[in-house]
Amino acid sequence: MQSVAEGWLVYRLWNDSALLGWLGFLRQIPVFFLSAWAGGLADRMPRRRLVLTTQFAAMIQAGLLAWVTLEGHPTKFQLLGLAFCLGLVNAFDIPSRQSYLVDMAGPDLENAIAFNSTLVNGTRILGPAIAGYVVTAIGEGLCFLTNSLSYVFVLVGLYFTRAGPPTTSKRGRGKLIDGVRYAWNAHHARWPLLLVTCSSLMAMPYVTLMPVFARTIFHGTAATQGHLLGAAGIGAFLGAVSLLRRGPGRGLAHRVAWGSTMLGAGLIGLSLAPNVWVAYGALIVVGFGFMSQMASTNTLLQSLAPPEMRGRVMGLYSMAFIGMGPWGSLMMGYVAKHAGARVAVGAGAATFVIASLLFHLVTEGIEVAAQQARAERIA
Repeated sequence: MQSVAEGWLVYRLWNDSALLGWLGFLRQIPVFFLSAWAGGLADRMPRRRLVLTTQFAAMIQAGLLAWVTLEGHPTKFQLLGLAFCLGLVNAFDIPSRQSYLVDMAGPDLENAIAFNSTLVNGTRILGPAIAGYVVTAIGEGLCFLTNSLSYVFVLVGLYFTRAGPPTTSKRGRGKLIDGVRYAWNAHHARWPLLLVTCSSLMAMPYVTLMPVFARTIFHGTAATQGHLLGAAGIGAFLGAVSLLRRGPGRGLAHRVAWGSTMLGAGLIGLSLAPNVWVAYGALIVVGFGFMSQMASTNTLLQSLAPPEMRGRVMGLYSMAFIGMGPWGSLMMGYVAKHAGARVAVGAGAATFVIASLLFHLVTEGIEVAAQQARAERIA
């Protein structure tokens, strides 16, 4: 909710799609540089304590954002600076929180990861959809304040969680390199991580340009933006139901492949949509494909990573999933400024479709590697 409200505020005040690209860039670039190292930290320190700290920091950041907005005259420096601060928090939060889930899961590891992945990725679609309506009803500042207050419930919930003793690694040099080496040599980790990297760079930055589609292309309001992202939310919900009905286990690589192809095809449809109704249909496909790819990739990586390596693997996943986004947002923002939002989204989507088709060629090898890793873990 906060991310979309902030993007709408920036575009409303300065009407600059390139500035939207900078906003997305600064909000995510710390994840690119720090998340892999932060994943190593999550393998060494108590994860619950780390997650409590990062969630408290996110609450403060949202409160400051609400304060400068409700004062009535936010500056570019304030909004971009606070976006960068949230990126710093997320760089440490994402690998720690994902790894802490596994500490709590116990014998229900794969089911818990699949369910958590569905929730995390689903809210990345549903939250922005809700934001469109909230901004229209109460404004951006109160949207930020609502987000800040919501962390009270998050912190109380985390305080009362309990988990078994986590598997942690010892301090030492080369720990990050060990994680990179494992991810590159493990067939079931290397190719999904590369595909997520491409997705975050070429496909998912479309969210950054939603204010342009809603306001400039389809001549709507913040509510129109909410409707567009709400359509993606419907697709994400359908994708979540599909994943939960099938459950975790075999076939994850195939779900990643087909979900990726659907994501790219839906975005091509969005770039060519003659009216907002066609755009709604295209975004339903986008949401379904996004959920299928990301939740399946998350489940595949976490369920098969060695316990002492899980934080670093999730740090690399965060770098690919979130950390590549700023480069894509920056690039797409400038392409949109000079060639139009339709061209920016369509070109990125076409590139990603090609990458997804290449991924189809290695799915069988990934399934074999995943079965071997699963057998070794059980043994």
